[in-house]
Amino acid sequence: MTTARANYLQSLSIATTSAQRSAALQAFTAATIQAASARSAALTTLGAPPVRST
Repeated sequence: MTTARANYLQSLSIATTSAQRSAALQAFTAATIQAASARSAALTTLGAPPVRST
């Protein structure tokens, strides 16, 4: 997410048209969705958390 946000802010800083700003936002949104998907897949792969014994 940090990289996606940095890329978005960099793209936004050089965007001169609304189409460029829109494209930057779309790329950021896609990167956010991809990161969430990767996180979800990793958590699914890990399985259930261990049971804590007290």
